[in-house]
Amino acid sequence: MTIRNVKNPEQIGGTSQFMIRSYRGANIIDESLMFGILGFGGSIGTLTSTTVAIDGSSSSAAGDVSKYIFSFKTDLFLPQNTYFKFNLPKATFEVSKFPSCSSFPINGNVIGGVFSCEYNSDSQSIEVRGIAQTIEAGKDVGVLVSIKNPKYSYTTGAFEIYAMKEGTTLAFTRKLDIKGVSITAGSITQIALL
Repeated sequence: MTIRNVKNPEQIGGTSQFMIRSYRGANIIDESLMFGILGFGGSIGTLTSTTVAIDGSSSSAAGDVSKYIFSFKTDLFLPQNTYFKFNLPKATFEVSKFPSCSSFPINGNVIGGVFSCEYNSDSQSIEVRGIAQTIEAGKDVGVLVSIKNPKYSYTTGAFEIYAMKEGTTLAFTRKLDIKGVSITAGSITQIALL
């Protein structure tokens, strides 16, 4: 069902739950009192100083599990419980459903909280939750995530980083087309001369 010409709210923010009912005549035949939540926002900001890199203590070799650093500088104030979404290049990485992740210091700045990450294989994105503080505009942010490198040596496609409002799909700010990482050749093992 599509409902057209509905005016958006005057203020930025999220809505409460929608309710949907199906009628036959005057009788309700089906209803959902918690149908969904929408977020309404102004213009989406643009993150600066964005990079994705393999941590120096990890391997960049094809097929190895490495720690990836997602770093950026905020351009807007981000409220507590904002979550980050990292879109990975399509059909490139193998990621566990709940990869390990943590805050990573950038220019001495560490974001507080107990981070938890979840990988969505359909959208090929990692969502980072557990941010326990507000983040001022102009602050450096770093997140470390364990990801398995691609199977072949090459430079991956581009990444995307979003700062999102919890409970919605509303993006406060984002950066698209972040340069990919270089993957080196993996080790050759089990060599036999016949």
